Amino acid sequence: MSGRLNGKRNPYPALILLLISIVFFWKAATLQGIFVTGDIDGSDIMYFNFPSRDFLSHSLKNGVFPLWTKNIYNGFPMFAEGQGGFLYPLNIVLFGLLPSFAAYNFSVILAFLLTGVFTYLYARSINISRNGALIAGIILMLGGFFVTHLKQMNMINTAMWFPLMLFFVEKHLKKNNLIYIVFAGIAFCMQVLAGNPQIAYYTIIFLVLYLAFRLYAVNKKEKSGYGKIVLKLVVAVSVIVVIGIGLSAVQILPGYELKGLSMRSEMSYNEATLWAYEPPDLMLFLSPYHYGDPAKRTYERGNTIFWENCIYVGLLPLLLSLYAVIVGFKKNGYIRFFLLSGIFFLLVVMPKTTPLFRILWHVIPGFSLFRFPHRFLLFVEFSLAILAAYGFDGIMKRLSEKAAKTRVINKNSPESSKDKVVSTHPGARYGVLIGWGITALIVFDLFRFGVNHNPTIKPEKWFEKPDTVKFLEGTPGMFRTLCIGRGPAWRCANAEAKGWGGDLSQFVRHRKMLPENFNMVYNIASFSGYTSFYLQRFADVTSSIRNNIHLGNYPDWKASMPYSVVKYLGLGNVKYILTIYNFDNENLKLVMKTALNDMTGDIKVYENRLFMPRAFVVPGAKYIKDRYKNGSALFDRGFDPARTITIEKQVSHGSLSVEGSTVSIDEYSDKEVIISTNLTDDGFLVLTDTYYPGWNVYVDGIKGEILQADYLFRAVALEKGKHRVRFEYKPASFRTGLCISLFFMLLVVVGIIRISKGYNSAYSA
Repeated sequence: MSGRLNGKRNPYPALILLLISIVFFWKAATLQGIFVTGDIDGSDIMYFNFPSRDFLSHSLKNGVFPLWTKNIYNGFPMFAEGQGGFLYPLNIVLFGLLPSFAAYNFSVILAFLLTGVFTYLYARSINISRNGALIAGIILMLGGFFVTHLKQMNMINTAMWFPLMLFFVEKHLKKNNLIYIVFAGIAFCMQVLAGNPQIAYYTIIFLVLYLAFRLYAVNKKEKSGYGKIVLKLVVAVSVIVVIGIGLSAVQILPGYELKGLSMRSEMSYNEATLWAYEPPDLMLFLSPYHYGDPAKRTYERGNTIFWENCIYVGLLPLLLSLYAVIVGFKKNGYIRFFLLSGIFFLLVVMPKTTPLFRILWHVIPGFSLFRFPHRFLLFVEFSLAILAAYGFDGIMKRLSEKAAKTRVINKNSPESSKDKVVSTHPGARYGVLIGWGITALIVFDLFRFGVNHNPTIKPEKWFEKPDTVKFLEGTPGMFRTLCIGRGPAWRCANAEAKGWGGDLSQFVRHRKMLPENFNMVYNIASFSGYTSFYLQRFADVTSSIRNNIHLGNYPDWKASMPYSVVKYLGLGNVKYILTIYNFDNENLKLVMKTALNDMTGDIKVYENRLFMPRAFVVPGAKYIKDRYKNGSALFDRGFDPARTITIEKQVSHGSLSVEGSTVSIDEYSDKEVIISTNLTDDGFLVLTDTYYPGWNVYVDGIKGEILQADYLFRAVALEKGKHRVRFEYKPASFRTGLCISLFFMLLVVVGIIRISKGYNSAYSA
């Protein structure tokens, strides 16, 4: 098991990890399938992760940066939402060069591979053997956290950088060179750009604990005071965080702007701990499917989420970890740290059992921004992977020691007058085989656990145009759609398929509903969307719609929608509603049906008779200062959106009638809208795209003012006559963030050059 071949580094660990990744995902690796892993009410892959990256792919290939999409939420700042990872370098390369489905598959495989490689590098940096480090990498990459969170692409892309950050920190401490702290800051930037701020934030918490442990160990030998430990800790963490945030400011500032306007600007403690991890979930360490398998629709543990709770590492790694603790707890500081950190974070994720999460919630700034504390289980799994590697090394060392003590003299040696010493202990003869046997058993167990959890389906089936899409594409004009009932429809499809590991044709048919965001794949606009953050105003409108309609259940699926809701949807340019429900409304005309499954029957496509064009003019405006009264007024039966807009800023403008006026949309893209108008009298141009900071308007070349109209949309006051109105999206948050990121990029490059030439910071003095 030598680490070198003829003086060169042995490449076998990376090659083995690559081989394991390809075999584990062989259908995706050979492009014979694309992942279709499900969720409770749908699929994060279908509803967000693939559509957002497909949008990135098309944008890059068309030479457009994907700041805004016109196809969800009546227009949405997709880049600012962040989870798409539009500036994440690996996404830019893969989705910029390859077809989107191939790029998606390879990005998944690459995330698993790099997780293994980065864990291997870290394990080697703390003197774990090559085979032990390989085992650690295999455990983390094929363990429960990564396998069950595969559908949350941004999460695994963020989590995979965490071991590399530890590697750089360890190299810094051993070589006393600040350049490795800079590299750790760059890795933290990769976490932020990958799109999961929760994992990035939790990584910093873990890093603080790890640095405190390591600095204490270093300074204990030097017999320096605690003040120096604290100073070094603060400086190192500050450099990592400042570099990471500075380099990723181009992503952070637009995200901060969106979050301030979103429905998640605040979060309650109860919301954050809704699906709490509890002591019975500890059984998943031993038997991951003890409570059932959601892929087979047999998971029966209520009020919990399987993929948030499951961090299975295999039975043998648990035994190896236990062995490491028994024989090495007193001798090895790393073993002590990873045992204690694993226990600590395991207790943190039990907010209903221990007080730790509540304490951190109230004490640590920013901690209350996130729900699902289960994600600290990443560090529990990592701790077990490292402990298992130490356990493996301990066993191999013990075998080697026994072999050295068990020797006999071979008196038949012809080579010299001295007797030749030969070992007869099995550990000497079969040590290599035993080592590889342990590795093979771990791989086999983890394959058995996870290889079928994330099924794939043939790309030609998944991307074939549903008949609903063909119908919509054959309809002239500019309009939006709305999907109602995709959750119940998914649950029915999941029931008939017997889980997402069963009859995948059920989910192929489910696409006909054009669930939120999947409409983006076919360039069809939707009134709604599916993202972690969306505007509070859209949440308000969605709540009003939900409170005013009645949706029935199986088997009748009868539903009712009042005139006020149909009217508002019409105002929002919604021409077609795709649903499993049977609506009885004179303003909704059934124009198409297509089969879904036995439980839901047909998917119905209703045409909204109160549909209005995307851009139109009205003569007057009604000023309503209070935002919530404004929202309520829109659902009043007497409100006529064709004659009046509601605004929250007092404007002296308008007329009695603009009858005979004309409006035409000349250009319409994600970054620009150009409209030609000819008004018979003073009035307001209404564009039913989302009102959002960063959009500017120019009327006949002169910058004008965009009014927030009808709670969600945009309006511009126009005088009588012909006008050319141009809306342009140039968000200041993006431009400012870009300048900051470029500045930090320059600082980092200069810093690396100077440090490489021998200029070290006073930190290491």
